[in-house]
Parts: sequence; structure tokens; C-alpha cells
Amino acid sequence: MLPISDIIIRSISGYVFIVPILILYFLYLRKSGREQSLLHIAAVFVFCYYLFGILTVAGIGYTSTISFSPKISLIPFLGMITGPIDTILNLILNAYRLNSARYKM
Repeated sequence: MLPISDIIIRSISGYVFIVPILILYFLYLRKSGREQSLLHIAAVFVFCYYLFGILTVAGIGYTSTISFSPKISLIPFLGMITGPIDTILNLILNAYRLNSARYKM
């Protein structure tokens, strides 16, 4: 477990590099006519500091230990073969609900 002073020092050292990028970004927004409120700008700076603090404590992890092997499950489609009438009725019901939701607006 990291002591709080170490967390603060590490998060500030990472945060120092993002501050100029944020400043340039908000200057670009102001120049292009999309001015942001001071509350929004302050919230972005606080959020970025929070994000760097979380990354300092938790880290990103080792990408070599991550394994991704998806498996396709055909069990949900079993009902389409054994009971096609239920499947067709569900398709009609969903199409009706989509159309009625579209025209309610």
C-alpha cells in the first residue's frame, strides 16, 4: 500500500504533463468560438487530477497476462429451432413496439 504522500507526489508528477495540453485545448476552444464556463474548466482539471490519482494507485496492469478467448453460446438460439412460432410472434411484437414508440414522439 502506498503512503498518501507518495500518491500525491506521483499523481502531481503525471498531472504536470497534462496541464499544458488542457490549457492549449481550452485556448483552442476559445479561439474557435466555443467558450466554456469557468466551472466547466475547473471541473475538467479536477477530473484529470482524479484520473491520474486513480491510475497512480491502481495502475494499468500487465497486458501480457490478459487473455481474451471468446466463446459463442448457441443456447439462446435453441428456441428458434424448436419453437419457430414463438420466435415469429416475438419478432412481430418487437416490430410493433418499435413502430409505436417511434410515432409517440
